[in-house]
Amino acid sequence: MAFIKRILVPTDFSEPAVNALRYAQLLAGLTQAEVKVLHIFNVPVVDPYMPGDTLELLMQEVKAASEEKLNDLLKDFSGITGECMHGFVVDDINRYAEEWQADLIVMGTTGASGAKEAFFGSNASGVLSHAHVKTLSVPEKYTDHKTPSKICYASDFTGREELSFQIFVDLAKAWNCSLDILHVVSDELVFTAEKAQAIYTKIAANCNYDRMHFEEINSNEVTAAIETFVQTNGTDILGMAVHRRNLLERLFSKSKTRTIAHHAQIPLLSIHKN
Repeated sequence: MAFIKRILVPTDFSEPAVNALRYAQLLAGLTQAEVKVLHIFNVPVVDPYMPGDTLELLMQEVKAASEEKLNDLLKDFSGITGECMHGFVVDDINRYAEEWQADLIVMGTTGASGAKEAFFGSNASGVLSHAHVKTLSVPEKYTDHKTPSKICYASDFTGREELSFQIFVDLAKAWNCSLDILHVVSDELVFTAEKAQAIYTKIAANCNYDRMHFEEINSNEVTAAIETFVQTNGTDILGMAVHRRNLLERLFSKSKTRTIAHHAQIPLLSIHKN
């Protein structure tokens, strides 16, 4: 199945980014997808009165150094191409992904302790929140890569779920995985009067995938409940959706003492929900 044909992997040449590239290469092999590595560089201007030709020379030097690093990186990844460009990380990764028609962005993330210092610690959540391309964040400590066999889509069941369900069903089919649909019932305000089980039953009837099933948990510790579920059920990839103030955005909130973004043990796949 050619559902995933193009995978974009942003890099800052750090080990978390290289680790994400290794995982992207594994996933690409499942659907014979093309992989491209993208490095966004910026030239800090210390002197606002710097002559234009001096700035241009500095730009060329930074670009040449970046391209040398990229070429060295790609020596270990046969069949993968790359590009260096000047720009702003979050905006230009998302723009490039749409222009290149990427089906998936795969990027490395760091743990909570290094989030403030690491390049992807400060930018990954921005890409996840704004990208209209499916985005897979790979934790830096997730290094024992294996072909995924189980995906869990954790949903708050607000908004339209049909497209989200179908995206995860298509991914499960493409990667030959089972699919758990998880709902955590809590005291948090929801914006639908219909029960999650009823919504699931109606949508699942049209998805035509017999390796999908529904799980519901009661807990006011939503993040902890999701983490426990994926750990105890052997989940390989956790999926969530971004839409306004939905579950994923709440989990990224700084008011949460534990967030999936910083404490995930497995890759986190985010999609945008219309």
